[in-house]
Amino acid sequence: MNHEIETEKLKEKAMSDELRESYMTLDRESNYKLGVGVRTDETKSPLFFIEVVVSFGDVGDELDIEKQKRRLALLERLKGSDYHLTSEKDNSVVCEKNIEEEKVEHEYKELKKILEQLLYG
Repeated sequence: MNHEIETEKLKEKAMSDELRESYMTLDRESNYKLGVGVRTDETKSPLFFIEVVVSFGDVGDELDIEKQKRRLALLERLKGSDYHLTSEKDNSVVCEKNIEEEKVEHEYKELKKILEQLLYG
């Protein structure tokens, strides 16, 4: 999937949102979800972030060691690229990085390459 990321629309949506946040899912596969968002308030400029949620499988699924190794390699790569990693109750890990608005598109494209290389390569 290839998306045009409309940062202006995300900012507008965040400004009118009760929680002052807006999010757009860009890609969704069986083992990850990739999106971009923005948080804002009246006193600060908008803070953009890119997020990938890596699924480690559903409870009860048969464990595929090779897939888990690839997922772990992805997490290590993202951690080394200044992503903040947080484990979730649903066997997923949220990987988030704050980025400048003008770098959103570039970071998305680079992240897509990394996902393809490490999860499917």
